[in-house]
Amino acid sequence: MISIYNFVQISYENFTDERTILCPSNCSCLGNNIDCSELKLDSNQIKLVDSLTFSDMENLRVLKLRRNLISNLHDGCFWGLDSLISLDLSFNLISSVNDKWLFRLGTLQQLSLASNRINSIGNNAWQFTPNITELNLKGNYLKSVTESDFKRLSLLKKLHLQHNNIDYVAETTFQQLKILRILDLSYNDLQWSTEGTNSYFDGLTSLSRLNLGQNKIKHLSRRLLRDLINLRYLDVSGSSLVTLEPKCFGNLNRLENIIIDSTNLLCDCKLNWLQQQQPQQPQQQQASCGYPDKLKGRYLMGLSDQDLLCLKFQKPSIIQPPQPTAALLHGNATISCLVNSSVQSPVYISWKKNNKVVGGGRCGACCHAFIHSFIHSFIHSGMYQCVARNILGSTTSSKAHVTVNELPTFIKTPEQMITAQIGSTIRIECYAVGSPQPILALKKDGGDVFPAANERRLLIYPQDERFFIVKVSTADRGVYTCMASNEVGVATINTTLVVLEPPTFTRQIPSHLQVVIGEPAKLQCPCNGYPRPKVEWFKGEEKLMVSVASGSSRYRFQDGNQVFIINQTTPDDQGGNNNTIYDVNYIKQHGNNNNKLGNNNNNSNNSSTTTTAGVIIIAVVCCVVITSLAWVCIIY
Repeated sequence: MISIYNFVQISYENFTDERTILCPSNCSCLGNNIDCSELKLDSNQIKLVDSLTFSDMENLRVLKLRRNLISNLHDGCFWGLDSLISLDLSFNLISSVNDKWLFRLGTLQQLSLASNRINSIGNNAWQFTPNITELNLKGNYLKSVTESDFKRLSLLKKLHLQHNNIDYVAETTFQQLKILRILDLSYNDLQWSTEGTNSYFDGLTSLSRLNLGQNKIKHLSRRLLRDLINLRYLDVSGSSLVTLEPKCFGNLNRLENIIIDSTNLLCDCKLNWLQQQQPQQPQQQQASCGYPDKLKGRYLMGLSDQDLLCLKFQKPSIIQPPQPTAALLHGNATISCLVNSSVQSPVYISWKKNNKVVGGGRCGACCHAFIHSFIHSFIHSGMYQCVARNILGSTTSSKAHVTVNELPTFIKTPEQMITAQIGSTIRIECYAVGSPQPILALKKDGGDVFPAANERRLLIYPQDERFFIVKVSTADRGVYTCMASNEVGVATINTTLVVLEPPTFTRQIPSHLQVVIGEPAKLQCPCNGYPRPKVEWFKGEEKLMVSVASGSSRYRFQDGNQVFIINQTTPDDQGGNNNTIYDVNYIKQHGNNNNKLGNNNNNSNNSSTTTTAGVIIIAVVCCVVITSLAWVCIIY
């Protein structure tokens, strides 16, 4: 064995520097390598253990680092100890257990972490140490233990949890420890954890020693101990037991030693069964009566059947248990429990959430107990029950589920206005959170039925937090409402869909218009589009700027400039009028179909009909002359 003192920090160099360590007796050394089966580094000033510190000690079987100042264990600090069986880290400053510093300790069987500052155990802390058979966590700061704290320790035989601050034990904590033989939970704050349940020690058929002493347990039930068929030693001393359920030791056929030193036992006919169970050890005789008054102070084992009478004293009864409640996040919640007691002594109420005490107080013989809380997060959700106790025992109510709900709140919202072209695809982003998870729906102009839905052009992808409308048409134009709803409320948000439509002429425009001079003339340019097209009128290259409100003007516009009216025509109005249609995205000119104004003067040489006739006559004359010349040439 190597014993080294006055270390502050240990690392790989500490065991490879010849100036640091000489080859100890009973060890073999080769160069810088030291081969020993046991290494003792107790009572130094070591504060941290570096990674790969022991990487060249593959034959080390026992490592002791007790009574140091170790608070920091680097990842892989014990890597390379392929033969390590026992590791003692007791009396240090370690605060947590995790798989990083336990890496590659697959041969480890005994681990002592007693008298540290451990307050948490990682979910996968033991994944690299499945062969541990003895685990000592005595004297730490654990407040609760759950199933995950001992996951993968199926070979565990001894578990020491005494002298912690444990006030909560999950019902399935020990169920996977099938071959556990010794379990010590003494000197903790277990209060009502053994009441109203039947599964704390289920499956521990190999357990031979159970220590529950120095806790605050008031009641032992038969179902609590029903699977401990090989139990030989049971200690519930220092717990001020009041009641023992009849036959609570009924399955403990191998029980040899029971330590009960309570001075508060309720000694009535329900304890007759205990008179018949005579363990081999006399410690059971330390238990004495607290009630009724005439038996107070007398040892239980000194009483006869005539002393243990059936009394009318009763433990509290719960008249009205808590009821299931739905609370709103960021609101208030109140749970009540109506309790009655036949004994004129105070009743103490404890409230438990998921089997863990969360509050309580004192009330009279008949009281209405409340627990009131501001719901600031979802951690308030769970199973609640009340426990009522007096000097004669306790009663646990049924469990009531408290659900925390949250109003729907949008975390993704659509734009206030969405602009789309005809035939395109638009996306409406819409996603909300709440509890329960809100259901999303889309409405148009307040209705559930609209063209995109009827024509199956509305695609819903809740996982993508959006809606799609494909092949957009003018019928899709409107206000869409995204609605998120759950059991507690509804949230809505609106978006307006604008479908752009290019300007088009609705009918053919006449190319010629004849009016009498002095009479009004009306020119039309009927068109559609969205937004509504802007129509402008030109005469030649001159833009006609006419005010609608001008009563003295010869011109006026109607129907959004689609109608151009000349109040009184003059010869100057003759000619072609061009019109141009505008909208936001489109410009369409109607310049080929010009509206031309003329008059009824028969001497007008500008008539297109006269011009056409003249051209035809000239063409005919030319053809006759050419034909005559051709015949003259042929004859002569």
